[in-house]
Amino acid sequence: MGVLKDAFVTLGALMGAFVTLGVLKDAFVTLGALKDAFVTLGALMGAFVTPGALKDAFLTLDVTKASFSASGRGGAGHGAGGAPVWVQSIVESWLPGASYVRWWVLLPRGRGLGMAVTGASSGEWVLVDEVPGEVRASCLYDSSAWLRGWERIGIEQRTRHAYVSAADEVLPLYETTLSPFWFGYELQCGLVGRFGNPVVFAGSPYSMYGKRGSIDRRLVEGAYATGMDWVRRGAAEVLVVPNLTSAGVDSWLDVAGPPVGTVHLERTYGIDVVGTFGDHLYRLDNKIRRDVERRLRRAGERGLRVRVLDGPTAHHLVADAFPLTVDTSDKNEWPALFDEAALHGMLDIPGAVLVAAQAGDRLLGVFFGFRRGDEVTYMCGGVDYASMREYSTYIALMYRATQWAYDNGMRRIEWGRDNYRFKERHGLDATELWAMVYAPTARPELATALNGMHATLHAYIQAA
Repeated sequence: MGVLKDAFVTLGALMGAFVTLGVLKDAFVTLGALKDAFVTLGALMGAFVTPGALKDAFLTLDVTKASFSASGRGGAGHGAGGAPVWVQSIVESWLPGASYVRWWVLLPRGRGLGMAVTGASSGEWVLVDEVPGEVRASCLYDSSAWLRGWERIGIEQRTRHAYVSAADEVLPLYETTLSPFWFGYELQCGLVGRFGNPVVFAGSPYSMYGKRGSIDRRLVEGAYATGMDWVRRGAAEVLVVPNLTSAGVDSWLDVAGPPVGTVHLERTYGIDVVGTFGDHLYRLDNKIRRDVERRLRRAGERGLRVRVLDGPTAHHLVADAFPLTVDTSDKNEWPALFDEAALHGMLDIPGAVLVAAQAGDRLLGVFFGFRRGDEVTYMCGGVDYASMREYSTYIALMYRATQWAYDNGMRRIEWGRDNYRFKERHGLDATELWAMVYAPTARPELATALNGMHATLHAYIQAA
C-alpha cells in the first residue's frame, strides 16, 4: 500500500486510514464516507500527480475489484460480501480493466456528484447538464432533437436532470415530483405513493424505446452510479428505469445487478415500410383489408379529410387537439398525459408533424408524430369518440398516416403503446417493454408491490 500512499500525497488523513484493502472496502461503505475521504476537488486533483503514479497505485486492480464483486452479486441493493452495489458500480466505472486510467470528479452546476473517466479503456462516461452536441441515436427518444425538446417541456415536474454521455450516446436522468405517465401506472395498479416522492428516472416514462435494444455498459454504469447518488443524498427513494427492451434489461443486469423488481410495463408496436401502400394493404388479412378499404372510402364520402402538417404550421390546432388527448386518457381511466403547453412544445421539436382528421371545421382526431431520417414515430393522439361510428376516425388516421409514410420515403413507422389487439390484427410487430426499479437497500415490501404491479399490467396487456 506504499505506492497508494504516494499517490494520495495531499490526503494526509486518508493515508493512515487505508492501511489494507479490507479497510479500504469498509471505508467506502457510504457515499458520505467517500465524499469525506476525498475532501475537496482540488485535493483530489492534486493527489493524482502523474498517470504513472496512478498506474502503480492500482497494480492491485483485480484484487481491489475482487474485494467488492468476486463472489457475484448479492440480493437487492447489495453486492458480494455485503458491499453496497453502488460501491461496486463506482469501482468498476473507475477501474474498468485498463493498465491505468486517469480520472477526475465532475460537479456540474450544483447537480449531484458525477465522475468522468478517461484513458485506455472502454469505461468512459461523463455526466453533463446539457445534451451534447453530437448524439448517436437508436431511435427518436435517444436523439438530440428529442432530448433538447423534451427538456423544455415541463409536463414532468422535474427537480433536476442530467445526461450520462459515452461515445456519443446519451441516457437522460430526471428527478421528478410528478410524471403523469408513471402516475398512470401507479393509479392502474393501486400503488399511488409507494415509490416515494420524488422519483429518479433513467429515461422518461413517456419514451417508448422499442428499437433501442442493448445499452452501452458505460451508460448503465453512469446512470446507475449517479441515480443511486441522487437517491442516497436526496429525498428520492428509488431509481426507475422504464421502457427497456429485453436486451436492455440484460444490459442493466450485467452492470447494476438485480433490481428490487422488474415489471412488464408496456408493449409497443412498429412496422417496416416495404414496397407501396397498396402492397401494405395486401399484406393484411383479406377480411381486415376489405374492411379498411370500405371504411376509408366511406369516411371520404362523408367529408372526412386527413392532412399531415409540419409541426410549426399546426399550432393553431392545439386548442382543439388538447381535449381529444384528454378524452383518450379518460377513456382508459388515466390522468391527462399532456397539457396544451406540452403539445405546443412537441410541435416545436425538429421533425414534428401533426396528422389531423377534420370534417368541415371540426377537428375529430390527431396524431402527434416525429420524423427522424427515414423513420416516423407517432407518439400520441386522440379522437372524438362520438365520430367513430360515422367516420371510422381512428382507422382513417392510422391508414392515412401510414400512406403518408410510404409517400414520403419512410422505411419504418413506430406506433407506440396501447390498442394492443387492434394493432396486432392490423399487422404491426410487437416489442415488450420492461421497467426495473432499483433502491440502495433491500426493500422486501416494495418487491412484493412490484410483483403485484407486474401481474396487473401483464394481464392488462394480454387482454386489451
